[in-house]
Amino acid sequence: MKVRLFRDMRGAETMSMKIYADQLERHLTCEHESVTVNGLYAPRPFYYFSKECVYPVVAGLNQGDINHIIDHSYASLLRFLDAKKTVVTCHDLISLEFPRNAGRMGRSLFRYNVRFLDKAARIIVDSFYTGRVLLDRLGIAGERVTVVY
Repeated sequence: MKVRLFRDMRGAETMSMKIYADQLERHLTCEHESVTVNGLYAPRPFYYFSKECVYPVVAGLNQGDINHIIDHSYASLLRFLDAKKTVVTCHDLISLEFPRNAGRMGRSLFRYNVRFLDKAARIIVDSFYTGRVLLDRLGIAGERVTVVY
């Protein structure tokens, strides 16, 4: 089985997203001999254009048997991925709770990406609070949300 990890853009990824993706890739390949994991990074030039226009097309052309979007702020990749085979990790929805913490462009892109979360087959969250926000604020069915920590 081929698992495709859709990582953050190089140079734009936070250390926590890099560590999360690296550990997930390492665990999947060590624990499951029949699984091959391929990470894919977004192209870097022209950040917003690459993130929202180029990367989704590249992702659609490079799907796995299972797709895993590592960071919910890349949920718009679901426009080109087979949603029935795609998992998204949602780390927090702080920009929904406290929108003034980001600039106008950041808030707009965050809201744009978050609206694609309901298309994913499964959503992994790292806290019960984030799971509750998905249920209450975005109306995502609870059986599609899994809390891990």
